[in-house]
Amino acid sequence: STVPSAFTGYSFHWIEALMVYSNAIVEIFLFPIPFAFFRIYELWMIAIHVGGHCGYEMAPFVPHLGQSLWWLTGCGKKNAQLLNTVHHHDIHHKHPKYHFSLYFTHWDYWLGTMHQDYVKRHGA
Repeated sequence: STVPSAFTGYSFHWIEALMVYSNAIVEIFLFPIPFAFFRIYELWMIAIHVGGHCGYEMAPFVPHLGQSLWWLTGCGKKNAQLLNTVHHHDIHHKHPKYHFSLYFTHWDYWLGTMHQDYVKRHGA
């Protein structure tokens, strides 16, 4: 979808869903974590995923892992541009050839998928 919403956050092809969620099966077998903790983690990821597609910034109410670590370590606001935001991800939906990063934007810088309008507007 070019205009994401909380309802379109999980709107993708079943093959993509299989690839995306196969990591959950691997996590269960690789990491000896209690099932209840795993379920809490999955619910948190759903909240982040839905919040990331709602069209406005959910942080600090529903920060993703990167934002949480950033705030806990006290990193400055200048470095916050390295974190993916809802606006950053919205550009991916408007321009599908750009902004593939999940949590940190350095991947888009390194791989040349950062949209020029975003760089101009945010000084990133």
